[in-house]
Amino acid sequence: MRAFTWRGRSETVSTADQKSDLPSRNHYKAIRPLLQSPAFIASHEKSDIRLYDTVPQPEPVVFSDSDVFRTHISSTPKPQTRIVSICCRSSLDPLSITESAMRKLTDTYDIDDSFIDHALLFGDKPRTSDSGHGGMTIREREDGAFDMHYRFTYSEGYQVRLEGPTKFTYRQVCVFHRYNPLGTGNLWIFLHARPYSELQTRLEREIATAPSDGVPNWFSLHLLVFATYIGNWRWCLRNLGERIEEAADIALTMDLSNPKVVSNTESLSLLLHPQNLVSAITPFSCQIGVTLTTIRKMAEANDLFLSKGLITDKQHQKLADETASYISNLEGYMKSVETLEKKVKGYSDLVRLIPANNEKLATTLTLNNQARMLQLTDASVEDNTNVFVVTMVTLVYLPSSFVSAFLGMNLFDFDAPEDRDFAASKKFWIFFAATLPLTCLTLGFWYFLSKHRKRARMQFNQVS
Repeated sequence: MRAFTWRGRSETVSTADQKSDLPSRNHYKAIRPLLQSPAFIASHEKSDIRLYDTVPQPEPVVFSDSDVFRTHISSTPKPQTRIVSICCRSSLDPLSITESAMRKLTDTYDIDDSFIDHALLFGDKPRTSDSGHGGMTIREREDGAFDMHYRFTYSEGYQVRLEGPTKFTYRQVCVFHRYNPLGTGNLWIFLHARPYSELQTRLEREIATAPSDGVPNWFSLHLLVFATYIGNWRWCLRNLGERIEEAADIALTMDLSNPKVVSNTESLSLLLHPQNLVSAITPFSCQIGVTLTTIRKMAEANDLFLSKGLITDKQHQKLADETASYISNLEGYMKSVETLEKKVKGYSDLVRLIPANNEKLATTLTLNNQARMLQLTDASVEDNTNVFVVTMVTLVYLPSSFVSAFLGMNLFDFDAPEDRDFAASKKFWIFFAATLPLTCLTLGFWYFLSKHRKRARMQFNQVS
């Protein structure tokens, strides 16, 4: 046994696993410092791995412990078809499998590191910077098998309240497939963004009803993924279009000649809301475009397999029809995205141009800014007034307070003997000895704070 330490966390790996773990381990070690959040869980007892080693299989074998899963795939022979499904606890949580278990799986099947790059994107929400990545890649192995994998980003609707409006969020699913035309060593890996996803439900139903000789066609589970999620883009784009039109209609029908309307914060937000939707539309074309690339790659693989005699004409025609339909739908979604982008851009340009060409609107928008400034000014004046009152009261009572405190000290005797009406103590110097240093200390502290604030303000102005 020997221990590896990565970013402050140590993990013990058996000597028998060192050789098989080495390729992916080196890749993980290189990628890890670049990750903002972990892609895999740290505790092996919080796993959610579902395994299908026979087809059909009514229920999956569920592993809640990654170490048990590692032992299973290490000690059992590879079945004709193995399907592994791994879920996250939520769409923002890491995959419910440990790094060591994932390494064992990928090294046992000699899976390319490019699929691992897809897996490392879990543990966080899909980022705009990754929108253009994840298209299908296909590689032919020396034994005649084909490895293909891709990351599929999809939209999914949800409701915060039962009767509330439908909102859409964006999630991802990763798929790996090893297709062996000889019928042995086939492997599927599905990485889901959340447990009990719609794809997981359909997948279990498909496997439970599959024929005894395995999955019907090499492409059947790929089509299952597309059939589950591609149609969601239509409703997501429709929802976004409705939001744009609603905000634009409200903003364009405002009586901007009325200063009360323009000075209303809610009215101003409605006027500028469509411009804020630009950031939401921007990644759509890339995300849908990547899916379109994946579908076209499947169509190319379909032609390749037919030319090699690996599939029948009937299977080829079935997939050709399906991919043609999806390509047509995705191209339509791309055009819808372009239309929405043009509409939002046109409206944004209109909002910028109207103040320049319409003196009344320019005046009302200026009034809005002036109204806000007046509110701030009124608040500032009110605060200054309060400070002034407190200062005046303090100044009025300060002399009397000082006189009463000074004469109330034990340094004076107003009923002194020897016919003297007033006498001062010989220890009168104590008053000045205590007062003068405290006064100098207070003024020095005030001077230091004033200089410090002035220096900080100058540095801020230079930076800005």
